[in-house]
Amino acid sequence: MYADIIPLSNSFDTKALTYSVGDIFDKKISAGCLVTIPVGKKEDKGIVVALGTDSSHTGGGQIREITALESQIPIINDSQIKICTLLSKKYCLPIHKVLQIFLPRPLVRRLEKYDFPLEQNNKKPKKNKKHLASITTQTIVQKKHIEPYLSPGTVIVVPDTLFLLQLQDKIDNEGVGFFSDDMTDTKKAQFWIDTYNKKYPIIIGTRRILYYNLQRYSQIVYLEDAFGSTYYHYPIHIQYLDILAYISSFCDVDITLLTSLPKLTTLSNFRHFTWNNI
Repeated sequence: MYADIIPLSNSFDTKALTYSVGDIFDKKISAGCLVTIPVGKKEDKGIVVALGTDSSHTGGGQIREITALESQIPIINDSQIKICTLLSKKYCLPIHKVLQIFLPRPLVRRLEKYDFPLEQNNKKPKKNKKHLASITTQTIVQKKHIEPYLSPGTVIVVPDTLFLLQLQDKIDNEGVGFFSDDMTDTKKAQFWIDTYNKKYPIIIGTRRILYYNLQRYSQIVYLEDAFGSTYYHYPIHIQYLDILAYISSFCDVDITLLTSLPKLTTLSNFRHFTWNNI
């Protein structure tokens, strides 16, 4: 068996590297698993993105074997793997650079160092996804527009940490996890684990939460700040709206956009949404 793997530290283009899966791993490995692989004269961590009996390896030399299987439970889902590939091609980035956004080094080190239980996902697939966009009559999206969506299984994405802090003071915190960009790397890694296991029925977070594994949640509510600048993931300039557009295409989740004045990029990316005024 062969595995296509994206190393976490180095890659040359938008494609994964091919490795051989030894007999000791072939019954345990699956797409999304974290593995250790030889890269040059060193070892690196990588994510399995595909498995097969035929090799896609076209270069010279012998195909090398996976060194170790670090996690039998996939830490990144199939939709995120597709999104990584598409972002790599769209922004002309080495694919490991994009993968590092979804799985930053501090998170990988924490998963390696501590034996955190990652639960299997038993969420049933949706038959029909709802894609809605609502334009408010006010100049900004306010708390009252968010309240109807405060139900279990919802992730609410807000423009910035200031808006998040304002909501934190006005919303009952019971059962709600708040994620902000100014959290330490350790707290972000722990929040990733809590999100994976759906510790919080409801999450309210800044845009970076879109890179987390949200497969257990059924709805994303995205607040667009029509008067703010275009939002990018720093230091790599990937628009968060591109992430959301890919999520709407590949992920099993309902998506609702709330905006006071949609930007042209928003109208273009989400032209297939049902638009209405509230």
